[in-house]
Amino acid sequence: MYRDGMLPNCSKPFLLFALFCYPTRTMKFWCNYATCMMENIDLDQGYSFAFAYSNNPTYQLTAIHIRGDIFDLTTLPNISSLRDFVLDQSQLNTVIVKLTMEESTVTISNTPLKTIIFHESRNLREVRIDKSLLGSVPETLVAQDLLQTLFITNALLTVIDFNLFETLPNLLYVDFNGNKIHALHIPPASTCCRRLVSLNLQQNRLENFNFGLLALMNCLEIVTLRENRIVKVENVEPIDAKPPNLPQFCTTNALRHDSVSYSRYASLTTIDLDSNRMREVNISMFCTMPNLMELMLSRNLLTSVTVTNGHLPARLEALELNANKLANADLRCDFLVDMGGNYDILVRFRAIASSTARSCLSNSSRRDDFFDAAAFAFSMAALDGGITCAPPPLPSLLFFESV
Repeated sequence: MYRDGMLPNCSKPFLLFALFCYPTRTMKFWCNYATCMMENIDLDQGYSFAFAYSNNPTYQLTAIHIRGDIFDLTTLPNISSLRDFVLDQSQLNTVIVKLTMEESTVTISNTPLKTIIFHESRNLREVRIDKSLLGSVPETLVAQDLLQTLFITNALLTVIDFNLFETLPNLLYVDFNGNKIHALHIPPASTCCRRLVSLNLQQNRLENFNFGLLALMNCLEIVTLRENRIVKVENVEPIDAKPPNLPQFCTTNALRHDSVSYSRYASLTTIDLDSNRMREVNISMFCTMPNLMELMLSRNLLTSVTVTNGHLPARLEALELNANKLANADLRCDFLVDMGGNYDILVRFRAIASSTARSCLSNSSRRDDFFDAAAFAFSMAALDGGITCAPPPLPSLLFFESV
């Protein structure tokens, strides 16, 4: 029995060791048929021997908590058949992979990766990299002509040069969400991204955006630009650009193409500009987009929304203007909407019998019935929210909806 809480001198070193030396994680490696997993591997340790004694070809490899500088998969035996590579929660600077199987995929997350090299790889279909330190799109992706999905999210990308995508004719989905992108280089004569369906540039540092450079990407359906620093958008198309692919090359079916402008923005249905810094916008600039249905402009600094000569996108169904600084929105030269403070306001258009139905909406008023605009002009100024609608005679219907 030791009085006063004192321990013998011989016990003190053991106590310090117990306090400051945490138990090490056990290195694990196992294979189940064609699927292998490795965990808690230090690259300074010998680990490649485990693959040498594998009885089956490895189609899928999952690596977790890998520590070291360079993880070179090309040196591992018996993984020439590797098709799916997953890396998570590791401490690595560089990864070198070689994937030659059809429809190969790479998924990397939660790893401070600065470089990834696709060494002699082909047939790569999907690359998803999240929460890394990549500062640019890997140049070795140039040869991946079958690549369909490219996600590099929450990284350090600053400039995107679309010249890189010229050799990726099958690219469908691009997501660069959560980077530091401040510039996009899309050459006016570029033929890239002709099958691109979705482009996500959310949460970056863009200050301007020219939709005209996307005009010939006639399969593009969704452009997401929310949470940038955009103060100005424009729609200036390049001169003498090369003609686009025909619409039948797109993956989307049942699109209605305008007989004149089907080759410009033929598939574009949604533009998301939510949470930027725009102070004014002219909706007429989007009239060249024959299938545009949703335009999101909420949470900007808008004080002015205008339309030139009454021209609106032909199939626009929803125009979101929530949480701006609007007092008035001039949606056509003789159609004025008093926004009454502009909180929780959605202006919704409905395409009915090939004409555009127009609406006024307030968070404090609601009307669910339809009526003929040509026979009915109305005022709602007395309602809470102060919405005043005075539509001209139009061969269309009006629809009210609160959000």
